[in-house]
Amino acid sequence: VEIRSNTITDNVGAGIWLSGADTTITGNTITGGSDGIQLGAGSPTVIDNTVEVGGRGIWVGATSTAIVAGNTVCGTEASIHVVDGAEPTMGDNELC
Repeated sequence: VEIRSNTITDNVGAGIWLSGADTTITGNTITGGSDGIQLGAGSPTVIDNTVEVGGRGIWVGATSTAIVAGNTVCGTEASIHVVDGAEPTMGDNELC
């Protein structure tokens, strides 16, 4: 399953929230809301997204083994937040 090429603006809560799935999240733009992408359990792949929100850009939950790479995360309270116990693979994310 893929969540691809969406534009999400001024969301309340997470623009994309996913738990317990091995989904690919790619090519999405999330701006102006409270949180960007929130990942619970599972092994999703989060690549090539743009997130500019007021809260957490990408939040990786405690049992997640996500791949988080090639994302641009700017202007957030916490660019990428990894909860204790999570084991994500991170690479080439642009934080500003």
